[in-house]
Amino acid sequence: VQDYIERYTVKKKIKFHLNKRQLSFITIGKGVMGKLHTQNFINLGIKFNGYYNLSYNSNNKRVSSNLSQDIIKNIDFIVLSTPNKYHYEYLKFFSDFKNIYVFVDKPLVISRDEYLNLSKINKNFLNKIFLAFNLNFQSNFIFLKKYFSDKNKNIVKVKSVWHRNIDLNIKNSAHNALLSGGGVLIDWGSHILGLISDIIEIKSFEIIDTSFNQKIINEENNILETSCEINSKINSFVFEIDLSWESSVSTPLKIDFYFDDKSIIRWHKNGLIEYLNNNKRKSLYNSKYSSIYHYFILNIFKNEISNSFSKYDFISNFIDLSYKRLIKT
Repeated sequence: VQDYIERYTVKKKIKFHLNKRQLSFITIGKGVMGKLHTQNFINLGIKFNGYYNLSYNSNNKRVSSNLSQDIIKNIDFIVLSTPNKYHYEYLKFFSDFKNIYVFVDKPLVISRDEYLNLSKINKNFLNKIFLAFNLNFQSNFIFLKKYFSDKNKNIVKVKSVWHRNIDLNIKNSAHNALLSGGGVLIDWGSHILGLISDIIEIKSFEIIDTSFNQKIINEENNILETSCEINSKINSFVFEIDLSWESSVSTPLKIDFYFDDKSIIRWHKNGLIEYLNNNKRKSLYNSKYSSIYHYFILNIFKNEISNSFSKYDFISNFIDLSYKRLIKT
């Protein structure tokens, strides 16, 4: 009921603003997620001006484009949903335009160096980048954030598990290491790191140990990382990641928060939040309605995007150091 009321109220607010000022957008990337994002914005009453692209050769040099300055100057935002490899070049291209917001699929970029290079460009543009981590806007995660803020508990450990058995030969940019930037850690891990950094103030972290499984998929040199286990420390608690695309048992994403009173709060991607203590289990919440599109549009009208570029600093650094730790060992 609460989700329904919120959905109705937010849609009413958006309609009120659109009656005063219509918004329009374009989409870069015509894959599954690009089409999904596009349709969700159209459903909110936003004017869609079409799909566009920049084309690159094998050396990552731009060779053609059906984008013009006039097209970009006459829209309010861009949905960027290309393979991960191209995010960096597109964001650099868009940074020359004023007052354009960019709704970017995760991950923002595929390397720490790309993130640091972007951080040096137009700060006004960086403040208009919105990271499309939809799980951060699920109602059960918003509930979890409030639950933690109301409770005075000390976290001693956080463990995240996400397993599936995926046919990696299916054509998909996430299954191509040259396009995705690596595989399961950057594709799924960036989601988990985004959730953790949104609920906990990260003061320090350390990568203790890492383990990756890799295999060649389809083509030569496409060495895809298909599973990983990372043992780390964030602030004063243990943080573990266990991801797999080749597991015999499917485990939808869950994150366990262990507390010093030996209780556990278990967050599920499917919308459920459970409380576990002394073999007792009870449901605290169960809904996965996501407000990400509403949030983004309302914040354009406010001329502010608080879910911004700086949040990717921790994510890019954690992934980068995880790979470096593997190389050292």
